[in-house]
Amino acid sequence: MKVDIKDSETFSQITPNNISSYLSSNGWRPAKSIPGKANIWEKEVDNETYEVLCPLKTEFGDYAFRIRDLVSVLEKQEKRSQIEIISALKKSEVDVIRVRITENSATEGVPATQGVDAIKSIYELTNASACSALEPRAAYLGKKPDQVANYISKLKLGHTERGSFIFTLLSPVNPSFSKNRDEISLEDEPFERKVTLKLCEALEATHKALTISETSQDFDVFSSRIEHGVNANICQALSNLTKLSEKVELSITWANSRPSNKPIYRQHFYGRWSGILEEAAKRFTNQEPRPDEKIFGLIVKLQRDANQSEGKVTVKTQIDGKLSSIIIRAADDDDSKFVVAHDKKVPIVCQGTLIKKGKQWELNLPTNIQEVNED
Repeated sequence: MKVDIKDSETFSQITPNNISSYLSSNGWRPAKSIPGKANIWEKEVDNETYEVLCPLKTEFGDYAFRIRDLVSVLEKQEKRSQIEIISALKKSEVDVIRVRITENSATEGVPATQGVDAIKSIYELTNASACSALEPRAAYLGKKPDQVANYISKLKLGHTERGSFIFTLLSPVNPSFSKNRDEISLEDEPFERKVTLKLCEALEATHKALTISETSQDFDVFSSRIEHGVNANICQALSNLTKLSEKVELSITWANSRPSNKPIYRQHFYGRWSGILEEAAKRFTNQEPRPDEKIFGLIVKLQRDANQSEGKVTVKTQIDGKLSSIIIRAADDDDSKFVVAHDKKVPIVCQGTLIKKGKQWELNLPTNIQEVNED
């Protein structure tokens, strides 16, 4: 069914940059210029020449009317609906990350709680990829680097789309002035594009690890791919997504304003992989030191050998919801605080860097050591 959109506000939201990026990446060429007012673009298809006028300023009184005419021409030339064309024009300056829930029932919508989980997971995928683009690690805990926080602040949720149930995240990217994309190296790309490229790499590497791990049950197939962006955060986000459906499709399309020499990326992840991904996330998290971790517990053992400059304090505490023993290595200045708390049989609280070595937890560089009184 053809829909003829008349809302001027809809057309006013499409910028001249949106239009020029879209037209140039879809085979249109500048034909004429009306200085200070508009550019005229042309495209020849099957011996028929199409022409559109693109006003240069949104402040013009007839701007929305002119954009409506432009969309009507594109509708005829592309044989697509006005809704689809308007959506494509608005996304011409962003990389688009899509997550599609493929269940048949998803055409009627998804439960609100699942929708919230999906949005959180997409956010975590991009957050983790941004961190990995700076420094590949097993897990990202605590505060993220300023460059990552700045990138995340620019992300926007896009409108849902037809085709089961599709969530979209829009990642703005600076335009490119190079017409030959093969000449641009990864080092020349802006950080925003490095993030979406890293996300593609991470999804591909995780998918390969999953197909192998189903038969090998070997965590090394995940840990050997940290340099490719596989980490605890990626695995946990994908685990949460795959809990929503028997199959989830992720795709990434590139901004028309900065074309890529890579095709649209698509990959499927299956519901049966959720448990594997969650276990991989836990293993990755245990590998990574946790800075500024707060520990509360009761001292059960004190130990200091004659030839050692530091004591070993064993504390019973909760870690990730489980009762565990942790070793705190205490320097001379701190050792007396632990001895007093042990003699009083009162709990202590402190913070430091939590590390798991084999099956044993350790807390290094303890600070803010305090007794916890019952009152």
